[in-house]
Amino acid sequence: MGRAIALCLLGLLASSCAPDRGIPVRRESGYLSPSGILRFHPDSVQLSGSENPAWPGELTHLNNEGFRGPPWRSGRAVVMVLGDSYVFGNGLKDSETLDRRLELGLRKEGLNARVWNLGIPGYNLESSLILAAEMIDRFHPAVVVCHFLNEDDLVYFDISRLLSFELEHPRWSRLMKALGLDLYRLERRFFTRFHNKSRLRGILERMVLGPALPRKTRLLFHLQDGRFREVFASLGLEAITDPEPRPCDPDRCFIPEDGHPTAELIELRAQRLREHLRASLGNLVRGR
Repeated sequence: MGRAIALCLLGLLASSCAPDRGIPVRRESGYLSPSGILRFHPDSVQLSGSENPAWPGELTHLNNEGFRGPPWRSGRAVVMVLGDSYVFGNGLKDSETLDRRLELGLRKEGLNARVWNLGIPGYNLESSLILAAEMIDRFHPAVVVCHFLNEDDLVYFDISRLLSFELEHPRWSRLMKALGLDLYRLERRFFTRFHNKSRLRGILERMVLGPALPRKTRLLFHLQDGRFREVFASLGLEAITDPEPRPCDPDRCFIPEDGHPTAELIELRAQRLREHLRASLGNLVRGR
């Protein structure tokens, strides 16, 4: 146990010496962009499966920007939804993802808004915010919704940093794999139990308030529960939580032996977002 912790600490130290910007490099499913985050190849194919074979998801064709969902077209007010595999929709069909359910619900209310899915499995909050800043400057969306999954989103070694670590420190990476050590799991188990709120505050101050993202678009954080809501409120950032108590049985809300949300819970979350965004979006897109 002590050796595992020591190796993880050494890995963290080595990674802190690596440059912030990533190395553009191709991988089978994606690449590390110059901004240092994993991106999927445009017009590629990904499996949206879960760990439970009874919830296999499906092969989904990514769009012209490398994200799940229809091709992106300009001309209408856009809602961007960012996050990890919960937003991407592991275990779900294309028609069941959060962006599809939210867009369908808005259309039924006469709001002609386009909802784009920017979820990337394995992202943490920092990767999502790097992507958000890039997409806000490129597409000027009406609303950006950033899903926040508590401690999982505060882990340093998300999919982007793991790939960067592999490229910057191949010997360390090979050693970790030879010993059967997973930096993400080690960090999640030993290091994210402490100082979570201070770490979250630091990320938000540096990556949201520093570049003044809320001045460029309406930025909404969608929280799984209320444990971290006070941090967002203290910084003046807009945040909502899932309905409490949830009107959904946990056995039906989450995929068994996997943990990703089912289509039933996604529908509830889409309703919650639609209710919160209805008035502001109505002023932008009603009648277009």
